[in-house]
Amino acid sequence: MSERSYSVGGGQTTSVGYDNVVKLPKGGSGSGGSGMDARLVKLETNMDHVKTDMSDVKTRLRSVEMSLATLTERVSHLPSKGFIFTTAVGIVAALSAALLFAEKLRALFGV
Repeated sequence: MSERSYSVGGGQTTSVGYDNVVKLPKGGSGSGGSGMDARLVKLETNMDHVKTDMSDVKTRLRSVEMSLATLTERVSHLPSKGFIFTTAVGIVAALSAALLFAEKLRALFGV
């Protein structure tokens, strides 16, 4: 436990007993001085705004998560590349066979 000196707000301060505890200089009337109460009220008000904003962010995030889940479900029902390729090749093969064997098909059906 070494004693260290720190400069905070222009005043000289000294730690007491522990390296991480700093004794701050007193200012004003001893209640924090320099409008500490007004600054504290302002900080508390700002924190209320932060809490409200975080609540809004959480609500919007839930909405985005639900939309993403819906989109993921819809995409999972789309045909795959393999299915599309196989279907296209099958259609081309059927049309090619019909053109290639057109004469035999006409004779078979009597047209």
